[in-house]
Amino acid sequence: MSRATRMLFFAGVTVAAVLCASTANASGPIRLGDPSPEQSPIPAEFLPTAAETAAMALSDWLEEHPSAAGKGGVAISDDLTKVNVYWKGTAPPDLESLATTQPAPVSFRSAAYSNNELSATSQMLIDYLPGMVTSAGPNQDWSGVVVTLKSSAPANTMTLLSSATTTPITSLGADEPEPAARNNDYAPWFGGSLITGPQTCTTGVAAYAGPYSYVTTAYHCGSGTFYNYDSPRATVGAVTARNAAHDIQVIRTSSNYFIWDGAWNSGTASAVYRAAAPVLNMRVWLSGGISGVPVFKRYIRFLGRYYSLGSAQPRVGPAFIFMEGIEGCGTGGCGGVFTQGDSGSPVFRYTSAGKKEVFGFMSASYGLRATFCDANKRPGFVCGWARGYAVYALDAMASMGLHAKTG
Repeated sequence: MSRATRMLFFAGVTVAAVLCASTANASGPIRLGDPSPEQSPIPAEFLPTAAETAAMALSDWLEEHPSAAGKGGVAISDDLTKVNVYWKGTAPPDLESLATTQPAPVSFRSAAYSNNELSATSQMLIDYLPGMVTSAGPNQDWSGVVVTLKSSAPANTMTLLSSATTTPITSLGADEPEPAARNNDYAPWFGGSLITGPQTCTTGVAAYAGPYSYVTTAYHCGSGTFYNYDSPRATVGAVTARNAAHDIQVIRTSSNYFIWDGAWNSGTASAVYRAAAPVLNMRVWLSGGISGVPVFKRYIRFLGRYYSLGSAQPRVGPAFIFMEGIEGCGTGGCGGVFTQGDSGSPVFRYTSAGKKEVFGFMSASYGLRATFCDANKRPGFVCGWARGYAVYALDAMASMGLHAKTG
């Protein structure tokens, strides 16, 4: 049965109800611990390329060596066949040795600044002119910082910013991030489920901290009790902890390690493999409560971003920008890859085993409105945007002491 057609009956609820699982398929109810709720068939074009496999191995090395001086980042080349590692100074021999074992060519390129240096500068610029700088982060070769400004920012804003740092600064122009504030689901909850409460949003991943079980969603979705979107409205649970700086909050509830696949009303899902650090130019998908898993190709195009969601969340990040196509919208216009109601949804890639490696959680729109809709979107909602911000999953969950449930 699909997410949109499942029904719940609450007569005579007992402790045993907590042990029953979230979905049903042709063979009957799926119980906690069962290996798969109708495992999704993964199209061949969704599986990782040689360059993506190499990039993840190198990115993992960077994550495992957080104090390594000089590290910039890992980027897949624009032709999507090679990998570039940016480093300030001389790269460590262990990393260079790892690069020689990869299935795609790897080049080391000089970075003018380390990622840590550019991250500190980006956060300073957001705070320096509150309300004027809407986002800031490293550019794509770690040679400086790229900012976006509020449309009402004074003409001398870039001059003022340049006077505050020696780091080169460029502007992407005006951009004001807007919160992107599936489906008859029930516990234990999956990622990609449409929920409603103070706002209508999407669950991110199942998570745990100690003996407690949670599901994540976006901070800007509001605190309170959430329910599944469609009737009958089963209670998901109440928000128990929040972090505005990472745009994340958790609902204490029964949850399982799957994320929905396919259209908004699909009955298939696949397991979370792990949360991981994002890589520049990596192909990604999201599972939105409104958007489903859009078929348009999306790529991570900027890393390490910090942005403002107003006075309640003056600086959010780190985050990445992802968009349709390697250079943005195609010749046929801008496809809608997420919309309001998708906030909190997981942004991921597929592994060679068809599982999901989660990079971030959908937080806000960026720039262009979509000119046409993706076929997997829930009817009755606007097409939304072709570009967006997603907070880093590893950082957001670490800020709450959370671990993703995996299977």
